[in-house]
Amino acid sequence: MNRSERGSAAVEAALILPVVILIMIGIFEYGVYFLRMNIYEQAVFAGARAGAIEEVNKNSVAQSEVLRVLGDLGIAAADAPVINVQSDLAGPVAGTTLITVWIDTAYVPIIGYSSVILPARIRAISSTLNY
Repeated sequence: MNRSERGSAAVEAALILPVVILIMIGIFEYGVYFLRMNIYEQAVFAGARAGAIEEVNKNSVAQSEVLRVLGDLGIAAADAPVINVQSDLAGPVAGTTLITVWIDTAYVPIIGYSSVILPARIRAISSTLNY
């Protein structure tokens, strides 16, 4: 490799490297977003199920189960989003209870420019019917 070829390799690397780094950061940011969304979906599902099984205090049981699952999955109670629980004692079938748990929170990307590509909010909702 002569001297001019070494210089051209450095120029090519200088042109390609920023694009490759940008793609890698985008992949990482998407991964973090979908991980957070999956954690919230698992938590609201567990909360809705726990609330539907419980005979009394359905809302508080559902909310505490969501907080427990979030804690198990690495989100501290202080960092947990607002958890909304609604129980309808008059479900669609007589003698049933419909409990709905949802989280609607802002997503703050790790890299600031990612907010252009990713949604600004994460929404997770689950409903369970108790027979």
